[in-house]
Amino acid sequence: MNGITLCNMDKGEWASVMGDEHWRSDRIYQCEICGCHSNEFYMWGGPSTGRHPKLVCPGDKFDSNLHYELQNKVWNSWDKKHPQGYLEMLNEEIEEARKQFLKVESNVVENPRPVDPESPVWNRKGKSI
Repeated sequence: MNGITLCNMDKGEWASVMGDEHWRSDRIYQCEICGCHSNEFYMWGGPSTGRHPKLVCPGDKFDSNLHYELQNKVWNSWDKKHPQGYLEMLNEEIEEARKQFLKVESNVVENPRPVDPESPVWNRKGKSI
């Protein structure tokens, strides 16, 4: 894939993307659900949430049902109002499920910067258009 323009996500260079176009970032990001790596994005969302970039995860393409189940567990783990012991059990289930995605090949093209260890996940907060 020669000649692809890599967008700097921190500078909002993706803001000119229209419709359902896909583009590549100049940094590799890690899926917050399964841990797979990608630098492919597309516009996602609607009137109620705003349109914002969403990472195209190779783990979702590998097994969308497993990825969806894992997503529910991850999002559920963010709620700290669970009974004692539940979060520990949930986190163990999440780590066990993530092992199934270790064999998934990354979705990275061109030569983007590596994953930022301080901020490995694309954080869309405040990035809607």
